[in-house]
Amino acid sequence: MNGNTATTVKSKKLDQDVRNISKEKFTTLLERRSKIPTTSKLQTGLAPDGGVFYDGETPVIAFEAKHQGNSGNAIERGWNNVTVGILGHNLKRYVLFMTGEGAKRGNVLDKHAITLHEVFNGKVVCYLSADGFSKKQIRAIMQYELQQV
Repeated sequence: MNGNTATTVKSKKLDQDVRNISKEKFTTLLERRSKIPTTSKLQTGLAPDGGVFYDGETPVIAFEAKHQGNSGNAIERGWNNVTVGILGHNLKRYVLFMTGEGAKRGNVLDKHAITLHEVFNGKVVCYLSADGFSKKQIRAIMQYELQQV
């Protein structure tokens, strides 16, 4: 990791899967004439991997991928993005897909997932899987989360 972007193969794959499935969901929502269009980033430059979905002019939900081992800084970047998204833009929900060794029960991402959920009053939802997510899983999670806002 260079501190700002995903550099491992697993991290890049997760980022790409979340980004592509978000685009699929956006297309589906447009076809259904949903009120929730998307954009890749907020005006502040916050650019979650899965983009930001809007209800009219109001950003409501963001999807982001974080892959981390037992060390690294993915979670610190996650905290920064969540803080900007929720406190700076009043997002109703911020969804993180967390993978890698750090996502195992009791490890760094697992511990932070609990804290993020509590600190931001349930607005942050973290899905953890040390081994990663299939595209089918990402699709189902995004569909569920979009229905919650």
